[in-house]
Amino acid sequence: VKSLEGGTALNVAAPQLTKFDRLKRDYKGPKSTVDTSGIDFTYEAFEEAVAATTYSFNRNDVIKGTVVQYDNGGALVDIG
Repeated sequence: VKSLEGGTALNVAAPQLTKFDRLKRDYKGPKSTVDTSGIDFTYEAFEEAVAATTYSFNRNDVIKGTVVQYDNGGALVDIG
């Protein structure tokens, strides 16, 4: 709540965190750091590469890959 001139109050909502951001904020386990000094690929370059990639997958599509994880909603598949 912020006070304005004249004594009125204004409700200012905090930004809504995503589920991942809430989990990251509340995580109490060990924190590891990654040494990226020997890597010549930046996060920005990775983001640009992903944005430049065109792909379109739909539920129940058949693809070739390696199943990495199963859950109730389906499977996570590494396609290469």
